[in-house]
Amino acid sequence: MKSKLLILLISIMFCFSINEIMAQPNPPNDHGQGGNEPPGGGAPIAGGISILITLGAAYGARKWYQSGNEEQE
Repeated sequence: MKSKLLILLISIMFCFSINEIMAQPNPPNDHGQGGNEPPGGGAPIAGGISILITLGAAYGARKWYQSGNEEQE
C-alpha cells in the first residue's frame, strides 16, 4: 500500500510540474500579421488540459485503489 501511495504522489507531482517543463518564452513584440496578436488566436487551452490530466489521474488512482481492495476481500 505504501508503494502505491508513493507512486501516486510522484505522479501527481509530475502532473503539476509539467507546466514548468513545457514553458515557452514570450513571443517578440512584432509577431502576427496585423500587429501584436496573441499566439493561437487567444484560445485558452492550457487550463483545460491541466484539469483533464488531473481528473484522469484521480480516476486512475481510484480504479487502482479499488482493484487493491478487491484482492483483499
